[in-house]
Amino acid sequence: MTELDMEDDDGLMKYWTEFFGRKKQFLPPSFDDNEIVAGPYPFSTNLLGVGFVPTFHKLDAIVVAANGERQLTQGGYIELPAGNYKLYYVDRQERYKVLPEVKTTTSDGAQVAISIGITFHVQDSLAVQDVRNPLDALFKGCEAALRHTIRTHRHDEIIGEDFDNPNIIVDDEIIEEVKLQVSLSAACKPFWLVYVDVLDRKGHDRLLSLREQQVVQERAGKKDVSKIRTQTEVAEEQLGLVAKQGKVIAQQAHNEAFRREILFGVEKMSIALKRFRESSGFQHEELLAYIESQNKVLQAMVKSPILLNGQHSDDLQLWIEKINDAQSHILQIINRTDLQDGEQNDDWDPTMIQLMLPRKRK
Repeated sequence: MTELDMEDDDGLMKYWTEFFGRKKQFLPPSFDDNEIVAGPYPFSTNLLGVGFVPTFHKLDAIVVAANGERQLTQGGYIELPAGNYKLYYVDRQERYKVLPEVKTTTSDGAQVAISIGITFHVQDSLAVQDVRNPLDALFKGCEAALRHTIRTHRHDEIIGEDFDNPNIIVDDEIIEEVKLQVSLSAACKPFWLVYVDVLDRKGHDRLLSLREQQVVQERAGKKDVSKIRTQTEVAEEQLGLVAKQGKVIAQQAHNEAFRREILFGVEKMSIALKRFRESSGFQHEELLAYIESQNKVLQAMVKSPILLNGQHSDDLQLWIEKINDAQSHILQIINRTDLQDGEQNDDWDPTMIQLMLPRKRK
C-alpha cells in the first residue's frame, strides 16, 4: 500500500468518524455556579486509535489518559492510542459574580466594608484544571485584594465623608488594585478579569456619626464666623460714619467760631462807621459808603451755606480766604482813617481819599 493510499484511508476514516459522531445527540455538560470544570466523562478510542469528542459552544475539552497525560481539543475527530480515557470540559463563557461583602480595618483603625461584582472568563483551560476549586481561588484572590486596599488607606479616603478631601480613592483605583493583585496570584492566572464593578462602600457607623456631627459643627462655626464678620463690618462702617460725622461737627464748630469772630469784627466796624459819620473831622461820604458796602458784603459772606454746612472742601477754603481778604481790606481803611474821640483831622487830602477807594471798572 502506497503512502497516497494510506492518506486516502485516513481521510476516509476521519470523514466517517465525524459523520457518525455528529449524528449522535450529546447533552451539554452542566456546571454549578461554583464550578468551571465538568467531568470526568468516559471516553474511548477504537482499535484504530480514533475517536470523536462531542463539541459544544464556548467549551474546551481535555482528554486525560491513564498516565495523566492531557490533550486540549475543541472537540471533533481525535487520534489517540486505542484505550479508555477521561474527558473534562472547561467553560470559557464570560460569567458575572457578586462577591460577598469584604469588611476589615483601615489604616486609621476604622471598620470599612466594600462589595464588588466581577466579570471574568477562563483564558487557560489546562491551567485552570490544575487548580483545585479554581473559582474559589479567584474569588478569594479578589477578596484579598479588597482587604489590601482597605488596610492601606484611611477611612476618609475610602468612604469620602469629606468632599473636599483630594485623596479620596475613586472606583477606578479600587478596580485597578483588584486586577493587579489577582494578576500576581498564581491560582488566579488562568482567569481574565474583564471588569470589576464597585457596588457599595460602607463606613464605620459610629465614626460616620461623629464625622457628621463634626461637619455640622464646622458649618455652624463658619456661619457664626460669617455672622461675626458681618457684624464687625457693620460696626466698622458705623464707626466710620460716626468719625465722619465727628469731623463734620468739628468743622462746623470751627466754622462757627470763625463766623462769630468775623461777625464781631463786623459789629466793631459798624460802630466805627457810625462814629466816623458823627465825627466832624471825617465827612467824606463816598469812602463811608464804600466801607459800609464792604461791611454788608462781609456779613453776607459769613452767612453763606458753604461756611455753615461744615463740609471741608476747596470751595470752603477759597471762601474763607475771600472773607479774610475782605476783612483785612476794610480794617486797613479803618486803621488809616481812625480818629480819636473829639479829635479833628485837618490833613485829609481828596487825592488820598481817591487812592484809598478801589478803581472803578471801565
